[in-house]
Amino acid sequence: MTRLRFIPIQLTRYPHTNEALFAIALWPVLFAIGCWRTPQIVQFLNAQGVEISMLQVFLAGFGA
Repeated sequence: MTRLRFIPIQLTRYPHTNEALFAIALWPVLFAIGCWRTPQIVQFLNAQGVEISMLQVFLAGFGA
């Protein structure tokens, strides 16, 4: 039976260069998928009378 590593130790370590570059390159893609898969924000704002598109929500979140 394998032992589980202690989680707080893993939270304090710095990632390797490849891991950091992979995360930097991947987060915009994951954010775009999240915006595409959850259109509730756009639907809510449109129901309130604010005309906004999914692209505008993505660009606002991407720039934040």
